[in-house]
Amino acid sequence: MFYKVLYKVLYKVLYKVLYKVLYKVLYKVLYKVLYKVLYKVLYKVLYKVLYKVLYKGIYKVLYKVLYKVLYKVLYKVLYNVLYKVLYKGIYKVLYKVLYKVLYKVLYKVLNKELYKLRLRRRLSPSFILSRYCDALLMSREWQTAPVAACRLEAPWGGGGLGGGTEGGGGGVLELFK
Repeated sequence: MFYKVLYKVLYKVLYKVLYKVLYKVLYKVLYKVLYKVLYKVLYKVLYKVLYKVLYKGIYKVLYKVLYKVLYKVLYKVLYNVLYKVLYKGIYKVLYKVLYKVLYKVLYKVLNKELYKLRLRRRLSPSFILSRYCDALLMSREWQTAPVAACRLEAPWGGGGLGGGTEGGGGGVLELFK
């Protein structure tokens, strides 16, 4: 009997205290506090703060700032400045100045001047005398005194059929160029 009294009393006390009070009350309190308050409220707050504010807000702000402003604007500005102004503008200017003015104009002017100088050289007295000497050397009268003088190294370097002496110059073949 003592066993039944102890069992029923202690069992009911322990059951009511431990199960009903501790388990049901504390579990429900802890469940409501931890799950509903901490999980639902804090999760939603943190979700709203971290995801919506930080991720969506700041990410979109950083995306708009970094991508749209920095990338699009600065890229287009740098592209317009560096590519269009520096490459197209300066390159075309330098191309027109260096190539068209310096190369085409100066080359044509220098080429014409050098061509005129070559014509003048052909009409100079030393050039005519050297051609005369070449012609005399080719003739049968090569043993005469004027021809012998032409055989010496002349200051204009003429003589021979086409090569001349070591001093340079042309020969008879220069007349036909």
